[in-house]
Amino acid sequence: HHPIRNRAVRSVVACRPSGRGRAIHPVDNPISPGARPRLSTALVLTTFFPPETEADRGGMHRRVGAMLQALRPRFRRIEMLHIPAPIRSTDSAKQSAFWGMDVHTSTLTRHEGAAPFLDDHIRGLTDLSRQHPYHRYASPDLLRALQARLDTHPDLIIVDRLEPMIALRRCTTNAPILLDLNDIVHKMERAALAGQRPGLRKALAWAKWPALFWEERRAAKRATRTAVCSATDADYLRRLGFPGTVVTIPNAIAMPAHPPGPATDPTVLFLGTYGYPPNRAAAERLVQRLWPLILA
Repeated sequence: HHPIRNRAVRSVVACRPSGRGRAIHPVDNPISPGARPRLSTALVLTTFFPPETEADRGGMHRRVGAMLQALRPRFRRIEMLHIPAPIRSTDSAKQSAFWGMDVHTSTLTRHEGAAPFLDDHIRGLTDLSRQHPYHRYASPDLLRALQARLDTHPDLIIVDRLEPMIALRRCTTNAPILLDLNDIVHKMERAALAGQRPGLRKALAWAKWPALFWEERRAAKRATRTAVCSATDADYLRRLGFPGTVVTIPNAIAMPAHPPGPATDPTVLFLGTYGYPPNRAAAERLVQRLWPLILA
C-alpha cells in the first residue's frame, strides 16, 4: 500500500500550488528517482488526539501512519500539529514510539463553546465556519496560533480531513497542500439527512447543507491535491466539477508475512470501529438485510 501513498505525496511535492509559492523542481525533489537532497519540514494537521497506545490505533491512524512512512525518507523533520477534542499532553518521545519514527508533536487549542444562535442558523447558511461544530476550527486564537506555525515555512502540508482545512484556508501559506479528504463529508451528510424523518430539525439541517458542500469545494480549490479513499469518490468529485486535482489513496494495511490459517468453523469477520457511523450502518445492513438473503 505504500507505493500508492508515495505517488500521492510525490504529486504534491513536485508541483506548484495553483499560482502560489515556488515550485520544487525535479532535481530538488527528494521523491524523484536518484535524488539526494531532502526537504526540510513536512507539517501534518489533524484533529485526532495524540495517540499513545495500540488501543488508540484506529483506521485513521493507520492511514496517516502510512503517509508518515512515505514522508520519512524525504524530509528531515516531520511535525504533527493536533487540534484535538480532548486535550492530551503532547510527548514527542511517546508519539515517535507510537509511529515508529521521529516526529515532533504539538497541539492547538480549539474553541469548545457552542456557536451563537445567529451564527449557527443564519450566518452559517453561507459560511460553514460559523456553524456548530465547525466553528471550533475558525476561532481567532486558533487561527493566530496556526498562522504563527505556518510562518516558519514548512515545505509541505498534509491536512487530515476537512476540519483542519477550515482553519488552514483562512491562513496564509505558500507551501503545497495535500488535503486528505478521506470521506466526502457533504455526501455523507446528505445520506444521513435523507434517512431522517421529516420535520423542522431536518428542514433546518438541509438549509445548512449547501455551506458544507461549498466549503469542501473551496477546500479542494485551495489544496494542491485532494485525496479520497476510492476511485468512485474521485469520479464523483470530478463529475461535480471540483477544482484542482483529485487523487485516490485507498485505505490499506500491511499484511503479515505469515498469516494465520483459516478458522475451523465457518466464520465471517466484519472488521471496523463501530463508533464510526458508516461502519455501524454497514454492519447493521449486513446483519439485518444481507445475511438473511445469504442464509436463504
